[in-house]
Amino acid sequence: MRTFAVTKAQGTGNDFIVLENPSGDRVPYAALARKWCRRGHDIGADGLLILETPTAPRADFAMRIFNADGSEAEMCGNGLRCIALYLALNRASLPTALTAQTKAGLVTMRIVVGDGKAAMAGDGATAVAVDMGVPRLLRREIPMRGDPDDRALDAAVETASGSKRLSALSMGNPHCVTFVDEPPEKIDLAAHAAALERLDLFPQGSNYELARVENGALSLRVFERGVGETNACGSGACAAAVAAIATGRAESPVEVRMRGGDLTIEWPSPTAKVIMTGSAEIVFRGEVALGDDEFMAMLAADGM
Repeated sequence: MRTFAVTKAQGTGNDFIVLENPSGDRVPYAALARKWCRRGHDIGADGLLILETPTAPRADFAMRIFNADGSEAEMCGNGLRCIALYLALNRASLPTALTAQTKAGLVTMRIVVGDGKAAMAGDGATAVAVDMGVPRLLRREIPMRGDPDDRALDAAVETASGSKRLSALSMGNPHCVTFVDEPPEKIDLAAHAAALERLDLFPQGSNYELARVENGALSLRVFERGVGETNACGSGACAAAVAAIATGRAESPVEVRMRGGDLTIEWPSPTAKVIMTGSAEIVFRGEVALGDDEFMAMLAADGM
């Protein structure tokens, strides 16, 4: 029997299972994500967050992200906020700023309190500001098919359900934003995402967002690659805010409103880094047991 200590956390309704593996033991992360993230059958979550020992010299920790379908993601803004809070509550002492090693590169974040000052563990801080880096707008950086040196901001495409305009960019992971005039909740998001997915514009897939600008703020729904619709998406909120600012629809900072809560996104200039600020919460802690035979079968399923 193998027992795993897990923590359930959520950031603006985007929920995760946190698992530490500092020793680098062989663990079938993809298979565990597929099992544990099933709602109504197991713990239930949008994804599995893994804490490992970093290999990058400047990183405080390494984070891997596995979607509910077992696919590995490059970046997750809400997940980073959850991990920052988790570390603040589980480490005796932490630097003011934390640097995470991810598949998308190094990411810096800090825990903040209401007055904006950095907070250490024990101060009750729940808001986390994450440096999401400079957005990547060229097609080759997303990646997206077409002229590799072109941008795809407000680009027109023809789909089976009609003409659409989209803005594509990368926040370390690919996003495709469509601005709409009607409330996003009145649109069939899954059908919208499927229509764009059939165009095969993104060789590595994409997250799809529907955004509406209302009084300078954004209402947003997100269909995440490997997950489906989620209550919120940090990198998706950043992508939508960047697209809105770049196309003159909004100004920095932008409030992004999602079903799970709100995020504040700052992108003051085209060469600036995107700063995402929002809350995170630890939901519960517990242990999960797996039989040895089941664990070995999972290793085999993951090709380990």
